[in-house]
This record gives sequence, C-alpha cells and structure tokens, in this order.
Amino acid sequence: MRTLKLKRYVLVKVVLFCLALMFTHQALSQSFIEGTHYSIVESPKPPSKNKETVEYFSFSCPGCFAMEAHIGPLKAALPSLTLRRVHLPFGGRNAKLSQKAFILIELLNPSQHHQDVFNRIHLQNKAFNDEPELIAFFQTLGYDELEITKALKSFSADTLVRKMNNEAINYKVRTVPTIIVNGKYRVDVNAVFSGKDLTALIKYLNRLP
Repeated sequence: MRTLKLKRYVLVKVVLFCLALMFTHQALSQSFIEGTHYSIVESPKPPSKNKETVEYFSFSCPGCFAMEAHIGPLKAALPSLTLRRVHLPFGGRNAKLSQKAFILIELLNPSQHHQDVFNRIHLQNKAFNDEPELIAFFQTLGYDELEITKALKSFSADTLVRKMNNEAINYKVRTVPTIIVNGKYRVDVNAVFSGKDLTALIKYLNRLP
C-alpha cells in the first residue's frame, strides 16, 4: 500500500512538473510576440550556424549611447552569451570617424574604452572632427601616437571596415541600434523598455530554433 501511494505521489509530481514547464513555455511565448518584439531576418545569405548576438551600433548615435547602459547587465545576466559588436558609419558626418575609433579599440585593446568614446561624444559634446583629433584622444588613453597611426593605416583596419559595412548590407541593417540574434531574429529595440526586458527577450530568442 505504501509503495502504491509513493508511486502515485511521484506520478503527481511528474505531472505537475510537466504542466509547470508547459505553462512556463506558454508564458514566454505570450510575453514576446513575433512582429511586435522581434521579426525574422530576411537575408540573402543563410543565417550563421554560430550562436551569437550581434549589436549593430554607432558611437555617434544617441540611441546607441542609451543602449550602452544595458550591455553590461546583459553580459552579466547571460555570461555564456556570445555578443559581437559591429560599428556602422551611421549618425551624421562624424560617424566615419566614430567608426575609426571603434577600429582602434578593436585593434589596440578589444572591448575597452567604449564608454570613454560614448562619454566624449554625448556627455562632453565633442565629436571627432578629423584624424589628428582622434589620435590625440587615444593618446590621452595611454597609447603611443605611432602605434595609433599604424593601426589606423593598417590592412587590418581597412579589412574590418569593409567586413562590417558588407555585413550590414547582407542583413539589411539601415538603422542603429539594431540587434540580431543568431543571424535569424531581429530585436525591435523600441519594444524593449528596460535592461531586464532586453535580457529576457534575447534569452527567449536563443531558445528558438
């Protein structure tokens, strides 16, 4: 009798667990709606097989400056997330120089100084007007003038610019910030009102096939 009760107890637990999973999945599906929170990317090339989230942005873009506050918490909340950033020459006449600032960051010290550049442009209202100004700024960050100039004029810099711009054409990225998950899902950033919402949406999209 005791064994039968135990079996019934275990069965009930399993059923409740399965129901909980089903309702959780339904809740997630209802929380994020295709066409409202995200859309399917139409690309002339097949999506990448690598799982990654890509943010297309520009240091010159005010919306990207606002989005930057969510990037750190996003990485902290999803430590296994592969996040790649692509700088596009969007955001006015100074945007190409902003893109060169990103190139320097990538070549000299990946992932560092993003906030420094954002702060200069949007908090200090000092957009880069020419390359000497850009070089002088990176000197204040501790880099040697010759090192900076060499990086700017390098084949690697030219290759990276062409690669980023071509990728934007491939995925039909016309505005920034744009976030694409796994080469397939485009986040509607206007439908995301907080860092927690962004994290939850990206987590959800990573679960989709």
